[in-house]
Amino acid sequence: MAATVLSAIAVVVSAFQIALTSGAPWGEWAFGGQNPGVLPKSFRITSGLSIIVYALQIIHFGSRAGWWVPVFGEPVASILDWIFVAFFALGTVMNGISRSRKERFLWTPVVAISLACALWIAW
Repeated sequence: MAATVLSAIAVVVSAFQIALTSGAPWGEWAFGGQNPGVLPKSFRITSGLSIIVYALQIIHFGSRAGWWVPVFGEPVASILDWIFVAFFALGTVMNGISRSRKERFLWTPVVAISLACALWIAW
């Protein structure tokens, strides 16, 4: 169940990042909210690159959920579990201290849920 939740979150966040990359005027919901409206090109590129991380999350946790044959062997998968734990822990803190009220309100709980799921899987 935790792996399914993490995969679903990654799909939604990927869609959000694709929208930001494509010029959606949601800058106040990302990157500290310092760029309301359409993000500057450098942030749109960063959003585009972040999709790689979310694709890896979908591939990894999708295999943990049993949706397909694992791409990574168990030692690598276990290390990835803990890398994602660290990623979500950092994300929870960074979103929690964001100056953007909207970003704190939306992303802190999403990333905290991701952290809880990733810890469950890693343990």
